[in-house]
Amino acid sequence: MRTAMLLGLPVLACASPPVSPPDAAIADAAAGRDQIPPDAAGPGVQSFERPCGSFRLRITVLDDAVVRFHYLHRSEEQPERGWFLDLSGFSGPSALAIDDTPARLHLTTAALAVEVAGPACAVTIQDRQSNVLWDDGGAFTADQASGAVQISRALRPGERLYGLGEKTGASDRRGRRLTLWSSDPVWTDPRGRYAPDTDPLYQSHPFLLSLDGGRATGSFLFNTFRSFFDLGATASDRLSLGAEGGDLDHFFFFGPAPVDVIERYTRVTGRLPLPPLWTLGYHQSRWSYAPASRLEDVANQFRQRGLPCDGLWLDIDYMRGFRSFTWDPTGFPDPAALVARLEAAGFKLTAIIDPGIKRDPGAGYAVYDDGVSGHHFARAADGTPFVGTVWPGDALFPDFTRAATRGFWGAHVAGLADIGVRGLWIDMNEPTSWTPTGIPLDVRFDGDGLAATHAEVHNAYALLMARATYEGALARWPDRRPFVLTRAGFAGIQRWAAVWTGDVESTWEHLALVPAMLAGLGVSGVPFVGSDVGGFSGGPSRELFGRWFELGAFSPFFRTHVATGTPAQEPWAFGAEVEALAQRALALRYRLLPYLYTAFEEAARLGTPILRPLWLAHPSDDGAAGHDDEFFFGPALLFAPVLTPQVTTRPVYLPPGVFYDFYGGAAVVGPTTIQASAPLGRSPLYVRAGSVVPMQDPLHYVGEMPLATLYLDVFPGPPGTAGASALYEDDGATLGYQRGLFARTPIALTTDPAGVTIDLGPRAGAFVPPPRAIELRIHGLAESPTGATVDGAAADLSYDPGTRTARLRLADGAAARRLVVRYDAATLPAARTVQVSLQVALPPATPPGPIYVATSARAWDPAGLALTRSPDGTRASGQLAVPEGALVLYKYTRGTWPTVEVDGGSCGELPNRQLEAVWGESGSLARSDTATAWRDRCP
Repeated sequence: MRTAMLLGLPVLACASPPVSPPDAAIADAAAGRDQIPPDAAGPGVQSFERPCGSFRLRITVLDDAVVRFHYLHRSEEQPERGWFLDLSGFSGPSALAIDDTPARLHLTTAALAVEVAGPACAVTIQDRQSNVLWDDGGAFTADQASGAVQISRALRPGERLYGLGEKTGASDRRGRRLTLWSSDPVWTDPRGRYAPDTDPLYQSHPFLLSLDGGRATGSFLFNTFRSFFDLGATASDRLSLGAEGGDLDHFFFFGPAPVDVIERYTRVTGRLPLPPLWTLGYHQSRWSYAPASRLEDVANQFRQRGLPCDGLWLDIDYMRGFRSFTWDPTGFPDPAALVARLEAAGFKLTAIIDPGIKRDPGAGYAVYDDGVSGHHFARAADGTPFVGTVWPGDALFPDFTRAATRGFWGAHVAGLADIGVRGLWIDMNEPTSWTPTGIPLDVRFDGDGLAATHAEVHNAYALLMARATYEGALARWPDRRPFVLTRAGFAGIQRWAAVWTGDVESTWEHLALVPAMLAGLGVSGVPFVGSDVGGFSGGPSRELFGRWFELGAFSPFFRTHVATGTPAQEPWAFGAEVEALAQRALALRYRLLPYLYTAFEEAARLGTPILRPLWLAHPSDDGAAGHDDEFFFGPALLFAPVLTPQVTTRPVYLPPGVFYDFYGGAAVVGPTTIQASAPLGRSPLYVRAGSVVPMQDPLHYVGEMPLATLYLDVFPGPPGTAGASALYEDDGATLGYQRGLFARTPIALTTDPAGVTIDLGPRAGAFVPPPRAIELRIHGLAESPTGATVDGAAADLSYDPGTRTARLRLADGAAARRLVVRYDAATLPAARTVQVSLQVALPPATPPGPIYVATSARAWDPAGLALTRSPDGTRASGQLAVPEGALVLYKYTRGTWPTVEVDGGSCGELPNRQLEAVWGESGSLARSDTATAWRDRCP
């Protein structure tokens, strides 16, 4: 046996060396084991081809942990047109051992051992500890008549399956059979609606992440035809994946951590570019804010009420007869002036555009005329432009598979950008046609010179439309970051657009779907995601809207949107209590923008989701797997939204580690499940110990004023722990960051029994932030620190026993600095109870008898807390014990709901009274109220 050195390791020499002379290559081809050049990959990537009876198998080793298996069962392989993949980031394995014989091919990298054996080319993949990661037993099949292809493999007993993008139901997909065919459920679901179990939906992401024993692997079926994943539905111990046409082209990724799998997968399909900072703020939309005066009234209401908002949106009624790239001359006579007025008030405008272009011959509609003359529309089987039916009636669909058509579309996008429109919202792009059969599968597309049919293009259509839209905006403003939001998409859509979950219904069932849906998209490489706050189709109750708003504030994309013909869905439309809830949620969202933007930069650089399921951060913790109703928002914040009605508390699972109650400051050691206070307006929020959360003062919109102080909120771990965080900054608007105009500050925490050491910097990148102070707020200090130093010199800091927080201010700078704060780090802050003293003046002629407080702290029992009446009967008082930091809602009653206090003038329902249980100096809080009338005493 001959040995050779290849890529730094002794390896077995194969029949075909990496660079073979022509005669050797011919000999190896005859043996069926020839090496072939990889497509568009780095120079170290190697490919091998094996005969497998009726098909050939091409194996490409992209790096130590990524291997591509391309099953070739036809005379011509499915063309790769360059729309989806970018393999240039792969330079081959660091080491590769090859054992190539007629009976088997065995490849060993630093991470994997891959064996292809027998006449059926059975594939087995193991890690270097001999754990089996993939075992298909040679199960590839191809139906020559229908074109369908399929592969299956064994499922292990404890294996969990995640991903596949936008899917309803539990995050763990095991036990289901799911279809990938981008669809508007109103037209494709047999029930004619977006139901809680509808499949398929708008997005098609054929990527699956497996987690077994803490080890993660990934499978990407690179195929745009209608596809399926049978995840143990037909046979509980078998996973099958396949498609109705094309090749079975399968990428296998090994972690071992889930984030490693996602990083490698997004190296293949791409990552999002950094979005404009304003898009991380709040957005208000409806179908439709028309005419222009209505939109401006909404803008004025936001500013007058002091509610932060960055984005206003226009749905289809701004157009002239639903014609894309037009403006209704009556409702929007001067769109450029409108946009300018909104911009001056701090609002960016986003407008919708649909792909269905009205068939409008002889009417002077330039988009239609240019499209016809330039042959930019998809064609029916007879060669004529295909005509479907959507909002404008008969409509033609641009052929985005053609470079010239993408340019045609982009030129019209540039016209909107010239007016000042900052965001483009693309919809109906599954693509949807309202004809009974939709768009026929034999509709023809150019395929960038390689002809294709709708059967192949359908799932890719939205991605190519998003690309054309993004590139059109960028061509008009080459240094301004475009913003595109899309309903439909395919693997890689994150390169061109953010995603929302479509036309969800205004029901509690649909609200409960949202966390797992957003997490599934994030795991599938799409981090900039959100849902329509309040639901799209229907009028939510006050409580449902409020809970959805709370969740929206912790979603990467935060927008309220609702259908036409529904009640108003602005935050103030639900009364004072919900408006106050929105005010708090928005203030926190804008305070967290430096933290959130840093998480977006990590997503852009590594593909890491922003909304992260618990199992992603704790893959070895079995307890984390079953909690779809909680998630990490970025690396540090754990959010537990309330997703069911009439709830004032909820269980919260905290994974291993220490977590701080964001509002109360107490430390909780996980893994554990606690019962947390959760009244309307305050869903539970925790911070992972060892984290630093960058924050700022609240704003009404991004760029409203210079940042005077940047806060670094430090949450030390217990002694013996260390944590790493970061702060990322740039101008938030241009592409300068791609040229090095950014600032990235690493932050490290180490804790010993005597305190915490905080290492800041040094700052990387050429961006220099505007002048500001830096204030560190060190949380979780049960007692006052004994001292602090900055680079060894004594430093002044203050301590607030009420919040158990120390503060230290610094001048900003790029150089590395070390801060040491000395305190008893072994003592973690315990939960505390605030004694709230309530005193209420009673309405005249209040009948004799007890007075009560009905409160969220006592599950809204109308006789929850009995108060003591004064001797003259005009006042009542008592004490309510409340966990520190809790938001308490309450009303006064005489023991039953028919006797509850009401408005003294109208006898109408009062909004709930509210108080926040702040510790203060002594752990007590006083509240004086006046009740003006009782419901049963009203006329």
